[in-house]
Amino acid sequence: MRACLRLIVCLVALALLGAFSPLHAVWIEQGVPVCTATGFQMNADVATLTSGDAIVVWRDNRSGTYDIYAQRLSRGGGRALWTENGVLISTTGISNLYGQQVVSDGAGGAIIAWYDARTGYEKVMAQRVDADGNPLWTANGEYVCEVAGYKNSVSIAADGAGGAIIAWVDLRGSDRDIYVQRVDAEGNMLWTADGVPACGMTGQQYDPRVVSDGTGGGIVAWHDLRGTNYDIYAQRIDADGYEIWWEDGEVICAADGSQSDVRLIPDGAGGAILTWDDTRDVSYDVYAQRIVADGYVLWGSGGVAVSTAANSQRTPRIASDGARGAIIAWQDSRSGQDDIYAQRVDASGNMQWTADGVVVCDETNNQMIPVIVSDGTGGAIIAWQDQRANDMEYDLYAQAIDGTGTARWADNGVALCTVIGTEAEPAIATDGAGGAYMAWYEDGRSDACDVYAQRVERNGYWGYPAPEIAAVRDVPGDQGGSVNLSWEASRLDPWPEQLITRYSVWRAIDPGQAALMAASGAAALTNSPGDAPDRDVPAIRVEETAAGTFYWKLISTVDAWYLESYAEVVPTLFDSTGACDERHYFQVIAHTADPLLCWVSEPDSGYSVDNLAPEAPVGLAAAQSYTPDGMLLTWSPNAEIDLAGYRVYRGLDSGFVPGEGYLVTSTPDTTAFDGGWTWEAGYWYKVSAVDIHGNESPFAVTGPGDVTGDDPMPAADFLAQNYPNPFNPLTTVRFGLREAGPVRLGVYDAAGRLVRSLFQGRRPAGVWTVQWDGRDDGGRDVASGMYFYRLRAGNFERTRKMVLLR
Repeated sequence: MRACLRLIVCLVALALLGAFSPLHAVWIEQGVPVCTATGFQMNADVATLTSGDAIVVWRDNRSGTYDIYAQRLSRGGGRALWTENGVLISTTGISNLYGQQVVSDGAGGAIIAWYDARTGYEKVMAQRVDADGNPLWTANGEYVCEVAGYKNSVSIAADGAGGAIIAWVDLRGSDRDIYVQRVDAEGNMLWTADGVPACGMTGQQYDPRVVSDGTGGGIVAWHDLRGTNYDIYAQRIDADGYEIWWEDGEVICAADGSQSDVRLIPDGAGGAILTWDDTRDVSYDVYAQRIVADGYVLWGSGGVAVSTAANSQRTPRIASDGARGAIIAWQDSRSGQDDIYAQRVDASGNMQWTADGVVVCDETNNQMIPVIVSDGTGGAIIAWQDQRANDMEYDLYAQAIDGTGTARWADNGVALCTVIGTEAEPAIATDGAGGAYMAWYEDGRSDACDVYAQRVERNGYWGYPAPEIAAVRDVPGDQGGSVNLSWEASRLDPWPEQLITRYSVWRAIDPGQAALMAASGAAALTNSPGDAPDRDVPAIRVEETAAGTFYWKLISTVDAWYLESYAEVVPTLFDSTGACDERHYFQVIAHTADPLLCWVSEPDSGYSVDNLAPEAPVGLAAAQSYTPDGMLLTWSPNAEIDLAGYRVYRGLDSGFVPGEGYLVTSTPDTTAFDGGWTWEAGYWYKVSAVDIHGNESPFAVTGPGDVTGDDPMPAADFLAQNYPNPFNPLTTVRFGLREAGPVRLGVYDAAGRLVRSLFQGRRPAGVWTVQWDGRDDGGRDVASGMYFYRLRAGNFERTRKMVLLR
């Protein structure tokens, strides 16, 4: 029991993985439908939750006006975990909502920001949803800024404390300015009402982008028309809402020409790395700059050139390289068509790859509007809109670039969606495991725009080709200690792929047990799912997730045979009972010949139950006891190794049904004493064996006629209940006399007529028995029915009922 209670401490947290009641759906080729409701759904954004699942938000006009909706997708299967076609985040019924952006709240849910015009002019709004899709703040959202004036270009970043920092363009005066607000986890605005100005400079400021500074504040960048051309500025706001850098922003780049379309990432040291479009040399090029926490730029007054190749380089997008540098991807027309290029810049502003960038995709026709996310290992995943198949439509492709600038997937990328029509405005987020989530809207599968999503895992396969546990069932008719684990094969197992070579089966164990096994040399700890089955000693796999650290012990391996499904009987640590009903948790990993190429299923759980009751006790004997007075029951011990003890029940006839109301005692011994027994009561006893899991055996039975021992002189006259009762053809009547005297014992029918005289005469003191064979005084069989038997002995008289059944 202690072991199973200890295990549950580890397993409760596993519920955060969101995978213990799988619906057995999987990511599908060309993407899973996030919303296909009536009307138009568009402008999707995506973020990763702490569970590893994805949340997608979008604009939706199923109601006739544009509202904000959201959906959560499971990481392993792409299942929609909330209401079909999404949960409503905000609606007004009278206005359109725009610019929705989403970030994780760090607690299983998300915070969404947007702007709308519900009262005739734009407001900046925000809402938080929990892991189940329930809005946590005011219905339809909290006002982040409700001062009159034009608002747009909302940007949001998590503040690291359960809240968010939100930036926007604000025309509350004569010019467009940049404002910022911080909202906490409860929906309270923490800074000045309606936001603090990051820039209120004369002229126009556009398109802010905000990131966290790592200390509760934020860094916001924008392109700025305070002069004759657009320049790039940035401002840092601390956790209390105060400007840290120069009033109205630090200049990031004020070179000749225009600088616009800025993007930035935290540099990991309180500052940021920024990239933008730049026309200082007439055509568009890509530049970058780093600004440190105290507001100084490090890479020269105008930034460093990322790419100044022929023709134009535009729409740069940026991701961290994990070493305080960045990887930047952009749309590049040096070849005469638009292609996708990328470059890595280190923390000092040095280009790490080929001058002007490495080719990500230069397929036929145009590739445009890249999006990028870090892969967590020094590289990045880049996705884009692609016209290689049709210059009138866009498909979606993706590529992974490692830290050296080498493409890891198929040349020119892997296809994410190539259905007829256009797949537009892809959004990207990490999947937390070296891959990425994509969300987009498209017009090819229906008459209107719908929202779709896809996962591309670290090896470039769409979705996540892991096996999927179908069921964890108790093995019927056993003594417990095992379950039947069945799973659907990885889609890379059956023909034509036939890539999977085997599966490994894992059972969760608690951290304490894992530590003991590792310390004693009884198991080897590993973080690698791929090489664990090849260890010389039992393997324990350490799994690091956002929800915590979990430990999985290797139980068995199963060779792959290109099948659709598999099953294995797997041992468990304990049996689940009413007192200890914890589940066992399992994972299955699909392996290839390459140890690094494997896929881990979502966890699933089930019960192991002892289904077999003990045998009924044998050798039950009932003996009258004199010192003390009562009934002594004895029986032979059972042989079951999981035996817990015995239960003794007492009733007034042989047909009583044992239950709590009849229980005399529970005992681990093979004897029981009933001090309440008397001859007159005519008690019956039933004894059962019970195992440690509560399974109860059939009953051993004894009745008044089975009682042994010399009859003592009774303390009082009595007439006991006959036995058996009902009876056919013979029953026994027992009576006792305290003193010698005349006795009359007879059987009567329901009308009171004497049917049979059983005894008439004088008897000495003692206990006596008489039998009736169901015949009258003439020797004829009497009919079935109720009869009465009456004893008269001196001044004692007693009548009882009996039933004859023919």
